[in-house]
Amino acid sequence: MKTIKIEKFGGPEVLEVKDIEIGKPGPKEVLIKNLSIGLNYIDVYHRTGLYPIPLPSGIGLEACGIIEEVGSEVDLFKVGDRVAHSSMPIGSYSEKQLFPQEKLVLVPEGISDEIASCIMLKGITAEYLLHRAYPIKKGDKVLYHAAAGGVGQILCQWANALGAEVIGTVGSKEKEAIAKKNGCHHVINYTDTNFVEEVEKIVGKNGVDVVYDGVGIKTFEGSIETLKVRGMMVAFGNASGYVDTIDVKKHINAKGLFFTRPSIAHYTMTREELVESAKKVFDAILSGKFKVEISKKYSLDDAKKALRMPLRCPKCNGSMEHWLAKKMYKIHGFCFDCTVDYEAKLRKAGLYEKYEKNMMKGNAYSFVNDLKAYVNNFVEYESTFVTEHGDVEDWNNNSNIQNKKVLDG
Repeated sequence: MKTIKIEKFGGPEVLEVKDIEIGKPGPKEVLIKNLSIGLNYIDVYHRTGLYPIPLPSGIGLEACGIIEEVGSEVDLFKVGDRVAHSSMPIGSYSEKQLFPQEKLVLVPEGISDEIASCIMLKGITAEYLLHRAYPIKKGDKVLYHAAAGGVGQILCQWANALGAEVIGTVGSKEKEAIAKKNGCHHVINYTDTNFVEEVEKIVGKNGVDVVYDGVGIKTFEGSIETLKVRGMMVAFGNASGYVDTIDVKKHINAKGLFFTRPSIAHYTMTREELVESAKKVFDAILSGKFKVEISKKYSLDDAKKALRMPLRCPKCNGSMEHWLAKKMYKIHGFCFDCTVDYEAKLRKAGLYEKYEKNMMKGNAYSFVNDLKAYVNNFVEYESTFVTEHGDVEDWNNNSNIQNKKVLDG
């Protein structure tokens, strides 16, 4: 069977298509014929070594397929069942896969293979955020950062359907329309404006019930500022850097706030939790609470193309969406934030204090044009930059790989 393997960490070039023999399922395992495979940021982290894995290794965590064979002690599924998963063991970029039964869920009629393969991770994340980390109530004022992202598109639609007033932030003009289309009543472009001031115009000072923040350090201070007394700060991601220090007196005590840093693992600790969460996700799709749009599809052979360039820096997990970050990645292998002499160059250009000030306000990209003009003065950067770098897929939208051999019969 055909599978994708990596023998060393690096760029998309380390992905190798190989033909291997797959063994028989163990007592509590099943053999799955994959029909559609989901793409996620974590695939890039595994490929680059940001999240180290033992090598050599397969890659990919999310897929939907048909069970072809079951182990001797399997009692949850049978041959012919259509199932999906979004967790270890790694290796979903493959025509077939052995998988433990306790980590699988049945896919109901009405959910396509493609949607099932790319909704498990994002959908379950949205479910636990909305229903368990902070149970949304009708009338709640919700602030969601990066609303045009994959999780954001799902969560904002779902929160809207539950009766919340949804305020979404985005980082570009193009994404404003995406967020508006996907459930946000109000959209704020934090590249052009201070989101705290804009939120206050909508709900007043200290008017937000819950902030769902997957961005991290660049939005943390502003997020705390928008919350009401006894509001909830749900910090579930760190796209701009990890919030590693919380001042209880300043951040929590001042308004009696609640703070949580959850992950999907905390809310799928048992099989019962996994199954119930997946059921809520599938039911929400079938009842029209949110829609899933798949932006790109690839054959399994095109895995390198699908993972050509991450939109998150493999070293710091910072945003790779701006042209400047892409340029630095081409030169150094990491984003501009990760270059060794970054701070020194900003100070030399007289921009560091402005950067620090804007970052603390949650407005760090407002001075990107200053940086653009500055960096363009470095001839060596211009001479080494590869201008023809091909398409960069928007990983903030849902994508999947279809098993072309299977689809072709």
